[in-house]
Amino acid sequence: MSEKSAYILDVRSLPYGQSTQQYHITKELFDGIGTENEQKGFEDIISADITADVMIDKSEKLISLIISCNGTIEVVCDRCLDPLDVEIACEDNLYIKFGGDEMRDGDDVIVLDDKETKVDLAQYLYEIIITQKPYRCVHGENGEGQCNENMMAILEKQCKKDYDKEEIDPRWTALQKLK
Repeated sequence: MSEKSAYILDVRSLPYGQSTQQYHITKELFDGIGTENEQKGFEDIISADITADVMIDKSEKLISLIISCNGTIEVVCDRCLDPLDVEIACEDNLYIKFGGDEMRDGDDVIVLDDKETKVDLAQYLYEIIITQKPYRCVHGENGEGQCNENMMAILEKQCKKDYDKEEIDPRWTALQKLK
């Protein structure tokens, strides 16, 4: 994400002690982020309405962030392709340290040199939320309604047709004779 991101935290202007920030997360976060190995954006996320509350505890050499995300993402049902709301509720910690170039970032640690003043939280928010999205999103598994009946009828018909066409491999037929 660029410096103009809506998820910038100006660490130098934060007061020492505890404070809070709140960010509203929409689909735009998912459209603009991806790792080098994956396509930019999550095509199956239709919309997002998530609030990220960030509790900040700043000291001289360390800033501790507790990030709590609550809301919903609207995704495509993996079975019937209709929209499906998935609840997101998660909490994670992130630490920002001030140090030189010899220190390295970790999974939950960001190291800033003395000249850096801002941290873009977009990638971290993205990762926290995406890890909460179920691998398989379908209606009815958690009481979120039912799949589209028309689509289910089509799927059932197609599966039955494929099953009826299925031929037994001749190698298995030879094995059947061994009984």
